[in-house]
Amino acid sequence: MNTLAIVGILLMLPFAYGALFQSRPKNWVPEHASIAMLEIAGLVIGLILFLIGVFA
Repeated sequence: MNTLAIVGILLMLPFAYGALFQSRPKNWVPEHASIAMLEIAGLVIGLILFLIGVFA
Protein backbone atom coordinates (compact mmCIF):
# COMPACT_ATOMS: atom_id res chain seq x y z
CA MET A 1 0.00 0.00 0.00
CA ASN A 2 1.50 3.33 -0.98
CA THR A 3 1.15 6.85 0.37
CA LEU A 4 -1.77 7.77 -1.89
CA ALA A 5 -3.85 4.87 -0.55
CA ILE A 6 -3.07 5.86 3.04
CA VAL A 7 -4.03 9.49 2.33
CA GLY A 8 -7.26 8.24 0.76
CA ILE A 9 -8.09 6.20 3.86
CA LEU A 10 -7.33 9.10 6.20
CA LEU A 11 -9.47 11.44 4.10
CA MET A 12 -12.28 8.92 3.87
CA LEU A 13 -12.66 8.15 7.58
CA PRO A 14 -14.18 11.40 8.92
CA PHE A 15 -16.26 12.02 5.81
CA ALA A 16 -17.55 8.44 5.76
CA TYR A 17 -18.75 8.80 9.34
CA GLY A 18 -20.51 12.06 8.56
CA ALA A 19 -22.03 10.87 5.31
CA LEU A 20 -23.11 7.39 6.39
CA PHE A 21 -23.74 7.28 10.14
CA GLN A 22 -24.59 10.77 11.36
CA SER A 23 -28.25 11.39 12.08
CA ARG A 24 -29.89 14.14 10.07
CA PRO A 25 -32.59 16.55 11.23
CA LYS A 26 -36.03 16.20 9.68
CA ASN A 27 -36.33 19.91 8.97
CA TRP A 28 -33.43 20.42 6.61
CA VAL A 29 -32.37 23.83 5.39
CA PRO A 30 -30.05 24.44 2.41
CA GLU A 31 -27.06 24.81 4.74
CA HIS A 32 -27.57 21.25 6.00
CA ALA A 33 -27.80 19.95 2.44
CA SER A 34 -24.57 21.67 1.43
CA ILE A 35 -22.75 20.16 4.43
CA ALA A 36 -24.07 16.71 3.50
CA MET A 37 -22.91 17.19 -0.10
CA LEU A 38 -19.43 18.16 1.13
CA GLU A 39 -19.31 15.01 3.27
CA ILE A 40 -20.33 12.84 0.33
CA ALA A 41 -17.79 14.59 -1.93
CA GLY A 42 -15.03 14.00 0.63
CA LEU A 43 -16.01 10.34 0.88
CA VAL A 44 -15.92 9.92 -2.90
CA ILE A 45 -12.57 11.74 -3.26
CA GLY A 46 -11.06 9.61 -0.50
CA LEU A 47 -12.37 6.44 -2.12
CA ILE A 48 -10.95 7.45 -5.51
CA LEU A 49 -7.55 8.24 -3.99
CA PHE A 50 -7.56 4.91 -2.17
CA LEU A 51 -8.42 2.96 -5.31
CA ILE A 52 -5.77 4.79 -7.35
CA GLY A 53 -3.22 4.11 -4.63
CA VAL A 54 -4.04 0.41 -4.46
CA PHE A 55 -4.44 -0.43 -8.15
CA ALA A 56 -2.02 1.98 -9.84
